[in-house]
Formats: sequence, structure tokens, C-alpha cells
Amino acid sequence: MKHYSIIIFLFISIMTSCSSQPKLDLAQVQLPYDFNELKNDELQIEKDKLKFENLIVYTSEDKNLFVFDKITFAKEFSDKYHSPTRLYFYTNESSNSVQFIRLNTHDGINGEKMYQSILKLFGKPIYYSKDKEFFNGVWEKGNTTFLLKQNYTAQIGNEKTVTTDLYILNNEIESLTDYYFSSDFQYYKDFVNERVKKQNSNYTYQQFAEDQKNEFFEEEKYLKQIEKNLPL
Repeated sequence: MKHYSIIIFLFISIMTSCSSQPKLDLAQVQLPYDFNELKNDELQIEKDKLKFENLIVYTSEDKNLFVFDKITFAKEFSDKYHSPTRLYFYTNESSNSVQFIRLNTHDGINGEKMYQSILKLFGKPIYYSKDKEFFNGVWEKGNTTFLLKQNYTAQIGNEKTVTTDLYILNNEIESLTDYYFSSDFQYYKDFVNERVKKQNSNYTYQQFAEDQKNEFFEEEKYLKQIEKNLPL
């Protein structure tokens, strides 16, 4: 009877441990991601009216999905001026595959934790720009690219916080890279285009910046941007 009780206890412990695992860890995502993994009665995911090219957008405010390397983001800081923490899944319905994931949050404490975690997990970004107000960084894992955007100047009411946007995209889809590598990541986009031309996967952003200086005097902007970056 004693051994039977021990077996029951171990079984319950294993089941509890399994059930406590996150439904989706954004740090482990590789794209394309099977959308079937997210389709179950426990998760709250809704189809949105938005559409990007041929990708259908699904959204979620389910905290079970707000996980990055065991960091769980809160749904707080929601008022009429600021949206709550939310995930967006851009899905190709014909192949039932997620090609792009976007996380938006105003959770300042966990935003800082994710920044530190992504540096620990992925190392130094391929490209980044950082000053006292903003951080934009890029990491690549095969055909999956992680873009991290943080705004250190945000306020909700009278409370200072950090807004965090994490973009996880399939970099083999040109419409996604054309759109999301623009604006705050335009320099990175220029670098990627040059790396493709050179057909050199080991080509670095530092080399790119040096090459641009050598070719065009006015293109020293890339080196100047590196020089003014704050340390990670």
C-alpha cells in the first residue's frame, strides 16, 4: 500500500509539472510554426479583421501565451489610451502555418527581464541601436529573425514604464522583411541586402559599415551610428 501511494504521488507530481509548462515559449519559436499547436479549447485566440498580404491575423490576450524564457508578461497597464499585452499571429491558412508573431506589452519590469534574457540566450545582436530613450536589436536563428523594440520614455498615467515590442518573423518571406526591416531597422535592412549580394553568411554589420565608408563618403552614417550606441 505504501508503494502504491508513492506511485500515485509521483504520477500526480509529473502531471502537475507537465500542466505547468507554458503553452508557447516565444524564446523557442522557430518559423513557420504549426498553428494546430495553438488550436485548443484552453487557449483564447480570436480571428482579427486585419490581414497582411495573404496572411490572416489572429490575436490573443491569453496570459498562457505571454511567455518568453519562463518570463510571463502581465495584462496590466491597460486603459483607454493604451492597449493591454497582446499577441498577434500572422498565419497562412492554406498551409496552417504561423509566419510572423508580434508581442506588444507595457510591462516594464518583465520587458527589462526579457531584454536581459534574450542577450543571455542569443548573445550579442547582429545589429542594434541604443540610446537613453530607445533600443532596437536584431537576432537571427536560421530562417527566424527576432526584432526587439523598447521605448524607455513611456508613461501610463503618472507611472513610468517600458514598452516592448517583440517581432518574430520568417525571414524567407520577402513581404515581411520589406515591411518590418524598414523604419527603425532600415540600416539592418541595407546590411542584409548587401550580405545577400556578397553571398557571404559570415559577413558582419561592422564589415558592412566599414565597406560603406570606403565606397561612399556620405555613407559613413553606418559607422557613426555604431559609435554613438550605448553599451548593451
